[in-house]
Amino acid sequence: MNFNSIEFLIFLPVVVILYYLLPHKYRWILLLGASYFFYVSWNLSLVFLIVGVTLVSYLSGLILEKTDNKKYRILILIFSLTICLGILIFFKYYNFLAKSIMSIISIFTHEIYEGYLLDLILPIGISFYTFQALSYVVDIYRKKYSPEKHLGYYALYISFFPQLVAGPIERPEVLIPQLKEEHNLSTDNIVQGLRYILYGMFKKVVIADLLAKYVNVVYKDLNNATGLAILIASSLFMIQIYCDFSGYSDIAMGSAKLLGIDLSINFNHPFKATSMRDFMRRWHLTLNSWFKDYVYIPLGGSRKGIFRTCLNILIVYALSGLWHGANYTYILWGLSLAILIIIETLFSKPMLKLLNKMHINTNGKAYIYFKRVIVFLTIVFIGMIFRSPNLSDFGLAVTKLFTSWSFDGNYFVTTFNVLGMKLADCLQIIISLICFAQISKIIIKKGEGNKQELSFSLLITLTLCIVISWIIISGGNDNSQFIYFQF
Repeated sequence: MNFNSIEFLIFLPVVVILYYLLPHKYRWILLLGASYFFYVSWNLSLVFLIVGVTLVSYLSGLILEKTDNKKYRILILIFSLTICLGILIFFKYYNFLAKSIMSIISIFTHEIYEGYLLDLILPIGISFYTFQALSYVVDIYRKKYSPEKHLGYYALYISFFPQLVAGPIERPEVLIPQLKEEHNLSTDNIVQGLRYILYGMFKKVVIADLLAKYVNVVYKDLNNATGLAILIASSLFMIQIYCDFSGYSDIAMGSAKLLGIDLSINFNHPFKATSMRDFMRRWHLTLNSWFKDYVYIPLGGSRKGIFRTCLNILIVYALSGLWHGANYTYILWGLSLAILIIIETLFSKPMLKLLNKMHINTNGKAYIYFKRVIVFLTIVFIGMIFRSPNLSDFGLAVTKLFTSWSFDGNYFVTTFNVLGMKLADCLQIIISLICFAQISKIIIKKGEGNKQELSFSLLITLTLCIVISWIIISGGNDNSQFIYFQF
């Protein structure tokens, strides 16, 4: 069931109402049952995967606590990582790896191999709940966290429905204590939760799904696209994927907030970034934090010299790209980000000295806005790799971007025909983006010192419920999936 569906519009209020009606000691049963119901609504046949990952990581944590034997602890860690990562690699990467290996073998044998691919279904949310299980076991191995004794609460930590499908990737020390805590019905939580849900629904249904129409039509027919059409579509794609993914995160935060639970923030105004490093510190925060703590730092981080630092950055971003999907485009996307960040790491200080010698005010608003534009254009170009179905399409898109330009009278007409845009569509996009900018200021106020406004909480809550319902019902019949569901 999609967040942007009528089914979820019914499911969530029922869960919230029952949650507050039940005594505290039974609430974990309700949430666990609701979470598994949410999971099996996607695919009942693959429920054994999340159950398996849960049991393996849970039992591994208990065993790790009971032994101080270093070799035995390492074996338990390796066993748990092998099972959890093995499931992830098999279902997500088997066909990709098999096809790549067979293609290489075919070069030497001049034979075409068939029948090695499997008809696998990508389990929903597997990249997210697997990473949560891995962080749990690794933290216990490092003795940073004591294992959870209650299987029910641990299973709920792995499967908690608001963030099950696409994160945020939560750490056990953050989420499990909140799941155990008794939460009373709070008007502040209800209103703030509905605000987040409304904000996320607006991002997804009004902005992301609107822009997707124009992005998809260009990338489905790159041969007939103009350079301007590709530039516009790629720029719209960055806004689309931000609104789509951050919209999911907002709905997840809002749904959890209705239950009194605070999920981690996943985005921090990424389009305000003034460098690529700054952008990655603002984008998909929980994933980047996971790779930093469990890959980058164990590899040595920035502690072993500049060469090792650059190598570690390449490894981390290559893995991050591969995490997004079994496609060479994602690996190239990750490596491209790594190269840009390495360049910034190596040349940021010399560049700052040069700008100071030129008496350029690097703290001035004009220079900050200039850097934001440069970063946005950079991520638009990198985003073309992410959006392209394969490397050949990306090559075609780049070729068209830099060669298919003309300034005759028909060029702009052709461009907007390729996009499938009319004047009314342009106005709709502009108005939607302006509304989005204003809503982001009004709806999300973090609830700090906001008691006076909440005095009208009943009216606010009713209004938000009506608006959320209207957005879902009027959003179309396809209830398009969130982009990150495929990862």
